[in-house]
Amino acid sequence: MNGDVKVKKKYRSLKSRIILLILCGILASTAILATISIGLSREASAKSAVSIMKLTCEKESEGVTTLLEDIEHLTRVAADYARKNLKGAYVLKDARQREQYYSDIEYYFDEIALSTDGCLTYYFRPDPDIAGSDAGFLYIYDADSGKYVQDEVTDLYAYEEDDERVSWFFTARMMGMPTWIRPYNDIHDTSTVISYTIPIYVDNTFIGITGMDVDFNQVADRVESITAYDSGYAFLCGVHGEIYVHKSLAYGETIRDIDGLENLSAALRQDSSGDALIDVTFDGTKCRAAFTTLINGMKLVLIVPESEIFAGSNTTAYTLGLAMLLIAVLFITISVYMTRKITGPLNQLVAAAKRIHGGDMNVQLAGGGSDEIGELTAIFRSMISQLSLYIRDVRRNAYIDALTGIMNSTAYDSSKKNLNEAISYGDSSEFAIAVLDVNNLKFVNDTYGHDCGDTYIRKASQLVCEVFRNSPVYRFGGDEFIAVLKNHDYEHRDELAEKLAAEMRIRNAAADNEWEKTFIAVGISAFDPEKDSCVDDIFKRADELMYRYKTEMKKAGRRPV
Repeated sequence: MNGDVKVKKKYRSLKSRIILLILCGILASTAILATISIGLSREASAKSAVSIMKLTCEKESEGVTTLLEDIEHLTRVAADYARKNLKGAYVLKDARQREQYYSDIEYYFDEIALSTDGCLTYYFRPDPDIAGSDAGFLYIYDADSGKYVQDEVTDLYAYEEDDERVSWFFTARMMGMPTWIRPYNDIHDTSTVISYTIPIYVDNTFIGITGMDVDFNQVADRVESITAYDSGYAFLCGVHGEIYVHKSLAYGETIRDIDGLENLSAALRQDSSGDALIDVTFDGTKCRAAFTTLINGMKLVLIVPESEIFAGSNTTAYTLGLAMLLIAVLFITISVYMTRKITGPLNQLVAAAKRIHGGDMNVQLAGGGSDEIGELTAIFRSMISQLSLYIRDVRRNAYIDALTGIMNSTAYDSSKKNLNEAISYGDSSEFAIAVLDVNNLKFVNDTYGHDCGDTYIRKASQLVCEVFRNSPVYRFGGDEFIAVLKNHDYEHRDELAEKLAAEMRIRNAAADNEWEKTFIAVGISAFDPEKDSCVDDIFKRADELMYRYKTEMKKAGRRPV
């Protein structure tokens, strides 16, 4: 009898060990899978963050870059005109000839400035050693009249050369080349401006400086409107980390003097953050940062709390933890009879875990059934499916514009890369680039609100997609679209441009509200294998045509007033 009892106890001990072995094996496998899945999820979140933040920097900088590029271009045009109309330094030495020269170029300067968004002042200052320290002219934009009015020029020798009231002149003269001047207060101390100045030489002799001042508030407003994730924001600083625009730091503060921003300060000095985001700590919060350099040397920095970047992976970890608990409870009840059936499914799960660890998400789990192992397999299959969908959605969202639902600039960059490869190999078929710009978006936003502005953009997007229905259409910027025309649309591109204009007239006539109307300038340029080495060559021509059309539309008054 005592022997029977011992045998029974031994049997129970063996059964417990088998159950414990099964439980440990399943928990280990699940833990491995959970760790790998969480790791992959965090890795995907990190890679997505790199893509999203860097793309956001590049995309959001486009609006500022466009403004600065316009100023650069038009200032160069003005400088060229001033240079071509100046016969020599002797003209500036004689008061009568100097005033006649001013009169000749002031009208042209005024026309250029009126066509430039954000231009507060334009000026021409001759070398004070030639014409005197108070020679030249200065025009300031008057918002009430909508015109530029002449103002008194600053005596260049009345201040030290590094004084911000005259440093723009002496800096450009010293550099001997077109120069952007960092933000400073204008001569009346009423607004903050940034200046683009161009030194003028005639027969290798320095003649003077011409330039334009840009309302820095336009740049600041665009920077302050940039967001990422839930609470990420952007700020603007100089190459040495001096703050120009920040939601909590004061103008002039330096990043290198702030604890937690050392990595960002070093990256700014090197003008590179590599392929990864920059680890920073600000106000006690761990964050990640990315930046891009604007054409005037300023840095547009995007900063996002680390917790928001990995919010999705944290949810995945919680779900996986619950799944692990469920699996443990299920397999406590597994009997010795099921031990032989566990081996096969466990091997399958381990093999799947290895493939996932190697980056292969195309894992197919066979079998199933109604027992615990089958349920475990189903849960693991669901985990793989959810993780695959999550990664797929992250990748998809990087190529779709959230407002219009059409492809965004990232998708266009991918398409452009393919076209450039075809061009380089001589395999490119006939195609054209259509650049479209929606006029009056700022007017609609300022007058009717951004919700109406969003409606304005969506209607413009719908019209462009309907007209170029056989071509991929991309939203390239806030109010810009690009279409790549091939086959039918390429062959009928002129007719489609006319159709676009006709549809605008029809729809605008039927629209009840200003934000339901559409005003689109379009420029179309076809690929020429004899002179085009890349897509950007075609884009530039199309962009110039669009800009001319946009100017003509404004002159014709085709905008709401």
